[in-house]
Parts: sequence; structure tokens; C-alpha cells
Amino acid sequence: MVVVAQDWTDLVKMDAASWAGSGTYAVSVATADGRNNVMAEHYYGGFPCDDKPLKQVVEGLEDGKYTVELYATSNLAWISSDVEAGATDVAYVYAVSGEMIAVEPIVVGRETGFTVPGEYSLEIEVAGGTLEIGLGLDQTSMTNWHTIQIKSLTLHKEVPLSEAYAEALEDVELLASVEMSAEARAALEAAAAAPQTIENYNALVDAIKAVADDPVFKAYQVIENGIADGSLANWTCTNGGAFHINTWSGEGNEDGSEMKTPFIENWMNKNDGTLPKSEITYTLENLLPGDKFEVSALVRVYSEAGNDIQGASFFVGDKKTDIVAEGTAFEYGSNKGVYGTFKGEVTANDGVLKFGVAIEEGATFNWVAIKNIQINKIRK
Repeated sequence: MVVVAQDWTDLVKMDAASWAGSGTYAVSVATADGRNNVMAEHYYGGFPCDDKPLKQVVEGLEDGKYTVELYATSNLAWISSDVEAGATDVAYVYAVSGEMIAVEPIVVGRETGFTVPGEYSLEIEVAGGTLEIGLGLDQTSMTNWHTIQIKSLTLHKEVPLSEAYAEALEDVELLASVEMSAEARAALEAAAAAPQTIENYNALVDAIKAVADDPVFKAYQVIENGIADGSLANWTCTNGGAFHINTWSGEGNEDGSEMKTPFIENWMNKNDGTLPKSEITYTLENLLPGDKFEVSALVRVYSEAGNDIQGASFFVGDKKTDIVAEGTAFEYGSNKGVYGTFKGEVTANDGVLKFGVAIEEGATFNWVAIKNIQINKIRK
């Protein structure tokens, strides 16, 4: 017999609305493991919290021993309180199933802006297929801002070694068509070919897990999962204009561009002039040298001063597409703009893929918006 780990995280409802507790909603920041808008939050504003703020019930679990990994915070923000930052007797994370309970204290912070939360791990025996996971308070009226996010929910169970190997080798087969570094693939293949012993099984599991941390695998997972319209990860902007995620503008609902929120934007007030010569660039590294890709994106350039548009290009590698010449011109109220879905191909000879919008010398616009980014590997 061998102990194997099975991932049950998919049963956890990651949206904040599934968490019980008044005032819960998702924060619009990247959470600790890279996802957006999946961290449940309880914020009391200028008042300290006076109840048990957050919990979720997970059903349909196989009974057995589980590890619950989660992120959580308990903060003081803009309020007076007797509690000191670093205190561990105010708030806690917990897991409950039947008569079993696991608890770990949260380290209190004194934060006025969202920071990376603490990481916690609980061991719990699940009975009856139901598990409650939550954030509670030992002391009320001390903190006013709490967040929680489930990282993983893992069942540990004993199975025959042959069965465990069969499942692990299925994972190896699934990974056969996945891009990864030569080192990661060699380690995986060597572990899969080794004699079937408990020690070698554990080495095989470690080799499978190591693929997730392989930089080449991670780069291609970005392509597989898509480039998020609501994240600035891997983006840079070389001018002094505002560069952020727009979640509020409604022009794209009516101007024909379909530039609906959220989208990535570079903007400056029209009264301050136009955007200077610069580049907005997305960079993806650790690709396999020689792989070829097609990149496309919806781009809109806008003059809120009503200027005729000129001086914008969409680039993929060193190839440029003139946005003004190839796009669709439009007017919306007193504004003028050009939009379109622009494409380009590039070979990642050095393992690096770059694309974005070039703002040329003498550009006449004050606003660039980007969304619907797609990267597709061109199969040989």
C-alpha cells in the first residue's frame, strides 16, 4: 500500500458570493496564487468587525484525511484598536467535519492597502462527505478587514502500489504532448521507467509535480489559459500616462469597437496633450526556441480632443501593422478613434515573445485600449 494525494480543489466554490458572512465580495486585485477576483473579503470600513465573518461548506467529498491550504488576512485599516500587529489571538482559520476540527491562528496585520496574505495549512479528517472551511474571530471589535482564499484541498489515502502507479503513469501520458524543458522531460521519463517500488513511486510523483514549476511549462500554460484582460502581468508601458485596468468606462458599449470592460488602458487627460512616443509591450519568456506563434488583439486608439488619428502601430516581434491604415475609423460624440483586431506572426528564436502597441512620434491620441489577446502556437 502507498499513500497518494488526490486533488479535490474543484469542489470549492472560488467566487466570493459562495462565502457566508455579511459584506462579502471579491477584491479586484491579483490574489496570492495569481488568480483574480476569487478571494472572499469582509471589510467593515471604519468600524471593527463584531461577528464571525466568513465560511464555506464543501460537500460531496470522499471521507478521509485532508490537507486544506489557504490564504488569509486579518487586518486593521484606518481604525483604532488595542490589538498589536503580529498578534495571533484575534482571528483564526478553521476546518470542521462532524466532531473533528482543525484551527490555526492568523497573524494580524496593520495594513491600509491590500498585501500578499499569509499562507496556512490545516489537517482534517472528513466524515460524512462535508467540510466547513472558514475564518473566525477569537476577539471581536479588534480588526475590520478579513480575506480568505482556498489554495488547495487534498485527500491523502492508501491504495495498492499498482493502482497508484497506474494513475501516475496516466498523468505522465497526458504530459507527453505538453511543452516543457528538456530537463523536466528527461526527469519525468526516467522516473516513469524506473522499477515500481514505493520509493520510485514517490520520486515519480515528485517528477510530475516538478513539471508545474518548470519555466517552459509555465510559459505555455499562459498561452493555453489565455492572456487576461484584467491583469497587467508581463505588461510594461514606457510613458508617463496612466497604465492600468479599466473597469468603469462605457464607451465601448456604444462606439462600435466592442472595447467593453475590463480592458488594459494607457491614458492621459486630453488637456495635458497626447501620449508621447513609447511602447506598450507584453513579454513572454521561456518559450522553446524556434516555435512560431500567431498573436491577435483588439486595439482601440482614441482622441478625446477630436483629433484625426495617426501614429499607432500593433507590433508582433519586429513586424508592425499600421493601426490607422488597417483599422476602422469612427466618431463617438466629439471623440475620434480607430479600432480593429490586429494580427501578426513571430518565431521565438530566443525563446522570447513580444507584442504590443507602438505610439509613434507625433501621435495625435490620448488613449489606447487593449483586450481579447490571443496567442496560438503555429503547429509544424
